[in-house]
Amino acid sequence: MGQDIDLYLISGFLGSGKTTFLQNLLEQPLGCRVGVIINEFGQLGVDGTILRKGDFEMIEINNGSIFCSCIKSGFIEGLLAMLSQPIDLMLIEASGMADPFGMKGFLENLDGALDHHPEITRRYAWRGSVCLIDALYFEDYFYSFVAIKKQVEKSSLLVVNKTDLVDKERLEELHAELRVINNDARIYDTTYGKMPWELLRQVLDPARGAVGDTINTCDVRPAYYSIDMGEKIETEKFAAFLQVMAGDAVRVKGFFRDENGKEMFADVVGSSIGLRPVTAEEAGRVVFELDLIGSDADSFETAVEQAWRSVFPQRKIARRDL
Repeated sequence: MGQDIDLYLISGFLGSGKTTFLQNLLEQPLGCRVGVIINEFGQLGVDGTILRKGDFEMIEINNGSIFCSCIKSGFIEGLLAMLSQPIDLMLIEASGMADPFGMKGFLENLDGALDHHPEITRRYAWRGSVCLIDALYFEDYFYSFVAIKKQVEKSSLLVVNKTDLVDKERLEELHAELRVINNDARIYDTTYGKMPWELLRQVLDPARGAVGDTINTCDVRPAYYSIDMGEKIETEKFAAFLQVMAGDAVRVKGFFRDENGKEMFADVVGSSIGLRPVTAEEAGRVVFELDLIGSDADSFETAVEQAWRSVFPQRKIARRDL
């Protein structure tokens, strides 16, 4: 039987910095062959595009949480496919809306299914979960999204990101709040998702399995709207649209072409709006789509379309169907 593959789960709410954190890990000398599964709520893989291609195997699973029955079969297929790859380490970046409860049980069920596949001789060895915390917006979303509490509860390492955006007093308050939810976890403060790989490997505790029933079901999917951004758009007006949407959307991200045809990336977390040119690593791999996620499924579609009309009264919004 081949050597088991160490598996780590990276969780954290929308916009907390999971992809940057993962990218920073992959740029370090890990000393082993790596596999990556990226799970996004949107239809297309924005995070997979941002993540620089390197010496690792990667699978993207989109349009929901891997812990939801909606796309669970795709997750199973991805895990099975990776077992046949020459890797020693598996890193899974879960969707920001994912509830990791049930992850360990899920892997145990996968082991049972593999009993019927004698040709597959390797298994996954659960090593634990790390949760990214947005120092600036954690409190704003904590009481609205149960998944955030679930992510914090089942992690043995809490990485408080974006600490440069809050003062010392707020950071101390955040630590106290996290201790109430999970007093056993190690807390590590950072900026730009930076953390040494050795700390992750040493601190994560496989005994803290994500055991229990997940809240992720098709019935509790958050509000979602996707816009086809294939046509050029004026950057100043587009930024105005994002500003209007910042009040209703908890996360917005995607690629677009500005008025000069330059490829750009838009990233909105709370009221923070970022627009930047596509990098050399991303060029040629982008899909021009804007994904928006909101908390109120009943009114979110109306809010998006009204915001669009307020900035682009003569331009019809090009919705991308699910």
